[in-house]
Amino acid sequence: MSPVRQIRGTKIATAAWLRPLLTASVLASLLGGCSSVPDAINPAAWYRGVFGGERRAEAPPSGAGQSSGQAYPNLSSVPARPRDASTQQERAALGQGLVADRANAQYADDQPSPAATRPAAPTPRPAAAPPPVAPQAVAPQAVAPP
Repeated sequence: MSPVRQIRGTKIATAAWLRPLLTASVLASLLGGCSSVPDAINPAAWYRGVFGGERRAEAPPSGAGQSSGQAYPNLSSVPARPRDASTQQERAALGQGLVADRANAQYADDQPSPAATRPAAPTPRPAAAPPPVAPQAVAPQAVAPP
């Protein structure tokens, strides 16, 4: 290899790690410039000027920093256990129904599907050969005298 190639190879290797670093720093500095845009070049200000909308005051977030006047709940107190929604007999009947559903579902795969029971389509017959063409005798044509 020639020395020029080695120098170029070194420059390319240096640029390989330097280029992303420079790109990130330039983008970070440009992003900071977007925080203050004059109204003359701000598209949002143009829109408000054309359609006449004023900037609405942002509503404070709900519940943030506001006290409802109630005491904070005591986490050591545990509420009473909720009443059962169903009786023991209803739960047993429901469980038996689920077991029966599972038992019946085991046999669903043994039944053949409708596609498997259909007969295959018949194979098409080969096309009939065209009838042979009889050779015609070619008669010499008479040439008209000039």
